[in-house]
Amino acid sequence: MDVDVLRNDKPQLCGEACMAHSCDILLGANSIVSAKVGNQVRIANLLEWCFPSIQKACKRVDSLVFGSRKTGVRVIKLIHGHDSTGVGEQLKLALRAHLWRQERIGEIRGFIPGERWSQFDQQSRELLKYVPELIVDSDFCRTNKGMTLIVL
Repeated sequence: MDVDVLRNDKPQLCGEACMAHSCDILLGANSIVSAKVGNQVRIANLLEWCFPSIQKACKRVDSLVFGSRKTGVRVIKLIHGHDSTGVGEQLKLALRAHLWRQERIGEIRGFIPGERWSQFDQQSRELLKYVPELIVDSDFCRTNKGMTLIVL
């Protein structure tokens, strides 16, 4: 598994308040820590260290999509979190609305919410034909509300 950081400017400490601590992950303004699995799938965790604002999260996702497309990645597994306090839920809904707009203007092919990611969903089955290595994804058929698959 290759781990990299996508950066558009000088690295800095995030500094955003997290659930139990202050975030000290090294980030650029539009960066996101991610891991590439195989040749076609990138896993990106927006919330491992902190809850970014909706605006920052959308910018980070846009940068991730742009960078991933250039390297031949077909799918981004975006981990955005889902919590009972409402913060994760708001971020999830805002990111999915943003992805819907990106799909409508042709920036992405589509997206699959984690709660639909299963063999019973037609779009999921089509994605498995497009990227067969996703069949071993740990969230397949687990109705994970805290992740979304972005199809490039």
